[in-house]
Amino acid sequence: MKSIKKKPIMILLMAALMTIFIVGLCACGKSDSKKVTCVDDLEGAKIGVQLGTTGDIYVSDYENDGSGTKVERYNKGADAVQALKVGKIDCVVIDEQPALAFVKENKGLKILDEEFTNEDYAFCLKKGNTELCDKVNADLEKLAEDGTVEKLAEKYEIADMVTLK
Repeated sequence: MKSIKKKPIMILLMAALMTIFIVGLCACGKSDSKKVTCVDDLEGAKIGVQLGTTGDIYVSDYENDGSGTKVERYNKGADAVQALKVGKIDCVVIDEQPALAFVKENKGLKILDEEFTNEDYAFCLKKGNTELCDKVNADLEKLAEDGTVEKLAEKYEIADMVTLK
């Protein structure tokens, strides 16, 4: 792991705060209309998403491409997974961590090997807010010292952590 580098504009946090969330696909073979085994199978499928998520945004492009894809939007990811389990939809596009939990809790579901997309997360602090900046940097230092940053960087393939000065 490289040492913490200081950059003047924004802070990228490691995993929990700066995790690269992978939008995953949960798939199950119960729906009669279409079996989804890879991203290419999304065309013409019934896709479940949680309303207002980036998964919702990304799959919306399929609705208007002429392939007959239908996107079913649910208030909760769990509702989309339930619809998948009973065969109302062909797959669910959802972030990796919730997908892992749903698969663990629901026999017969699986996460496809192929990623749908990757998302990078970051946050910014108001320039001059040294009190908050110092607190964030102190916490990042603690996480770097106890090995948490290195473990998360390896797991999520994060090259560097950037802090404000």
